[in-house]
Amino acid sequence: MSLDTPKVSVLIVSYNVKQYIIHCIDSIKKSDYTGKIEIVVVDNNSFDGSLDEIKSTMKNVICIQNDTNVGFGKAVNQAAKVASGEYCLILNPDTIIEESTISTFVNYIEQDSRIGMIGPKIVNSDGSLQKGSKRSFPTIKVALPKLMGFDKLFPKSKWAGRYNLNYLSPDEVHKVDAISGSCMFIRSELFAKIGGFDEQYFMYGEDLDLCYQVYQVGFEVHYLPTTHIMHYQGESVKSAPYDSLNAFYQAMILFSEKHFSKSRSVLFKLVIRSGIFLRKLISIIVEKRSQIVSVTLDALVVLLAFLIAFPLRLNTLDAFVVSKGLIPGVYIIFWILVCAVFELYSRYILSYTRAIMASLSGFFLAVVFTYFFKQYAFSRLVIIVATTIITILIPGWRILAHYLMSHGILKQTKEKHHVLFARKTILLGTDSEAIKIAKNIQKRFDTGLDIFGFVDRKLTIEPKDLFLPFLGAISDLRDIITTHN
Repeated sequence: MSLDTPKVSVLIVSYNVKQYIIHCIDSIKKSDYTGKIEIVVVDNNSFDGSLDEIKSTMKNVICIQNDTNVGFGKAVNQAAKVASGEYCLILNPDTIIEESTISTFVNYIEQDSRIGMIGPKIVNSDGSLQKGSKRSFPTIKVALPKLMGFDKLFPKSKWAGRYNLNYLSPDEVHKVDAISGSCMFIRSELFAKIGGFDEQYFMYGEDLDLCYQVYQVGFEVHYLPTTHIMHYQGESVKSAPYDSLNAFYQAMILFSEKHFSKSRSVLFKLVIRSGIFLRKLISIIVEKRSQIVSVTLDALVVLLAFLIAFPLRLNTLDAFVVSKGLIPGVYIIFWILVCAVFELYSRYILSYTRAIMASLSGFFLAVVFTYFFKQYAFSRLVIIVATTIITILIPGWRILAHYLMSHGILKQTKEKHHVLFARKTILLGTDSEAIKIAKNIQKRFDTGLDIFGFVDRKLTIEPKDLFLPFLGAISDLRDIITTHN
């Protein structure tokens, strides 16, 4: 090998992590490794000026610019094609390595020709261990306890903690199935022999697949905690215009289809798709919580109104009992439908003026309804009393909600997002006027708008100057809306 030929090629894929990738490259340049190191950065169409910053502040970095986000695996393969080192260090841009990391990797892998790939101990910014540092392949027996949460209940159990190998000491060297894709040290010849990352994986799963392929061609994967890196996990994902969790599930399905028998693959997909369905169901409930709460409160108001009105006029609730709940049920459905017509469960959830109009409209329609359906007809006094209560309480709880919101009670302190009765809102533009408008909206708790972030044609200011996240470019608006529901 020539003195000018690098021993180690560091391959980094960047996507909107300007404030992190500079520190990452800086930590590589501070390495105590005496051999030559080359750094290759592939930018997946960032909008934060990442590549320009690297070119202007970092010397001797090979830069590749993509016009679209081609995914992690494909971008690494691009970098590998121009890399010339004997070893490749595949590194996430939101990581910081130790000075001794590269030299530790080289010394360890050269001790045993059977070792094909190494991963370090990975810690969070607070020093805690990232469980993905060492993993097992996601078979049914491995994945099911994790999906059901048993790994958290019994972390040291070999049955429950097999996916992240929780029962193994994080401070001892181990031969493992898989390591984290955030830091993978692999022989370049081996990487080429395997064919690089499978580009069917857009994000997630490609690291598991690569580890599986390493074993298929007769090499081993080792977890090496004698060196560690810090990983600010998920920074690239924050600005990605797609559902990262769903991408993870789809990656697991692809992995099972590639490497499991047909029967095992079908069973694995069934488990994963059940998890996807459950997650989407929970997501819908969370997303529609304002509507669910509104309908529930209005239904309780109508029920309460008739429970009060009937005894006042008839001195009994026998009609309710005899009908087995049919009578209150009919009136509840009736009033809910009237409120829905006035858009009280969509656009105007907290509009007390519309609530008053809906309540009064409900009264007139109830009179007409009881005229044609005698089995539900009772004293006019019952209808009048019930309507009076409904007209007071249906707008009343909305007025109370306005009061609570104006005092910041119905608001998450940590994330500063409305818990209830606010529509997620994206603001177009990142200039000073757009920021001013967003701040004014956020100060007003009763607008019914929850500013979630900004979009623009291009981010022209530093992300830290925005008090809310920059979600992406206008061209990705449809995907951004889908991702954030």
